[in-house]
Amino acid sequence: MDSKLVAKITVQRTDNNTRTGTAYPVGANLLLTARHVIEFHDKLGKRDETKPVTVDWQDVGEHVVIEPEKINFAFDGGEQLDVVLLCCPLPEAVAKSVNHTILEKEKIKTGNKWETLGFPKVNGFQAQDATGTFGVDQEKPQIRLTLDDNVNEKNFQPDTSGWGGMSGAPVFSTTTNKIQAIIINHNKCMEMQLIGVSVPYLMKLPDFRDALGLTGFSDNSHYIIEQKQQIKDLLNDISDTKLFRELVAKLLLLPEIVTPRVVYDKLCSKFEDDSMEVFDILLQASADTLKQEPSKAMLENIHKLFCLFASLTAPKTLATKEAVIRLFVYTKIATEVYLAAQYNTNPIYLSGQDEISGKYADDASVFNRETGWEVEEFVNEAIKVTALKVLKKDIKNPTNSFERQRLNTTIRQRQNKSLNQLHRFELNCGDEKNKKNPLYDPNYCRALNAPGCLPDLPVVHYGEVGSIEEADLCAKIEEFILLLKKYGYEI
Repeated sequence: MDSKLVAKITVQRTDNNTRTGTAYPVGANLLLTARHVIEFHDKLGKRDETKPVTVDWQDVGEHVVIEPEKINFAFDGGEQLDVVLLCCPLPEAVAKSVNHTILEKEKIKTGNKWETLGFPKVNGFQAQDATGTFGVDQEKPQIRLTLDDNVNEKNFQPDTSGWGGMSGAPVFSTTTNKIQAIIINHNKCMEMQLIGVSVPYLMKLPDFRDALGLTGFSDNSHYIIEQKQQIKDLLNDISDTKLFRELVAKLLLLPEIVTPRVVYDKLCSKFEDDSMEVFDILLQASADTLKQEPSKAMLENIHKLFCLFASLTAPKTLATKEAVIRLFVYTKIATEVYLAAQYNTNPIYLSGQDEISGKYADDASVFNRETGWEVEEFVNEAIKVTALKVLKKDIKNPTNSFERQRLNTTIRQRQNKSLNQLHRFELNCGDEKNKKNPLYDPNYCRALNAPGCLPDLPVVHYGEVGSIEEADLCAKIEEFILLLKKYGYEI
């Protein structure tokens, strides 16, 4: 066990007190800890959602403050498992020591020794170690951790308050030096036992492995996890609606035993087998729902659910964010899905006269070289076009550094799931005439994306190649847009 990597977590409560817990880094910007350290609601109160969470690595003199809007779980085991992977930017001194193979995949033999380090209340929330032996329940999600007798010699009594702060502590096997469990509780019936969640059990869960990037996902693995969580949340929100009942019917589930989680699991399972079948189910359920309940709220829910599943079709490997983002897609529809994954937003569409596109995309074909622009002249014109779209007003002096900075900051701050406005220029490079466009020239793109200009405004090239899967996806989305427009939804 590398004791210097054990972190102390401090969470603000609504009763003006704090909750303390323990965590350990197990991957790039990921901390493994107990869920109830972060998310709790008991007789004393709950987490103050307006306050940040603080993570301290006392031995290396580093700490990180996670602002409330950035508190996010890459994996959430829920109340039953009580384990989460907390997204947390790791200080360089910590990140360079993270061992990506520290999590044990195989059960340990009964009677083998373990050791841990945490921050229990009985020690004033200061670092305290404990040792013991593993029980025989290694196949279960929750396992017993028998304490050594010498714990009592340290006046380390396992009562409810005394063990507070130890939750989330990593339990290392002294045989393999890998994390075998995470402490979540103590056994109230047996004074000399702790309760832990088995890491080998967690390693068998697809969502847990996905969060760690262990099952083939690359740069967009965290995005897919977040999108799936949004789908779970939405299904919970609509569980008493006509749309949910139609989904249950289309999935051939028994209404009396169905839950939002069952519907989610069934949809995801089908999506893995045949994503287009899921879009057909969504279309059929939506059409049948809207015949009886074409309300604005229902249209919004249908739109969000369809777009969330569309986001799951994003490529696993994302293009580098350079002056030009070159996408191997044929349509504006697929471009929107791809860029949403690139910038961690949700797909959102606009139905134009000719084709469906991303709502905040600007067609770069409005520019041409016939006007005789030099690079700087073109950049100034592009800034004016962008300002009209983003700020809804004209910039009189596009060369002014203050105006450029304000515009770029606005573009950047809207690139999140809350505002969900991914402004950019898109150029169809499959159209021969667009090869005379200024934004087809990398020099013009680099000038527009220069640090003193609009570095956070994407310039996207698409249209040169497509796939059968993309063609199918576009057909489904086009049918979906037509359905929503039929009932008056503004796209």
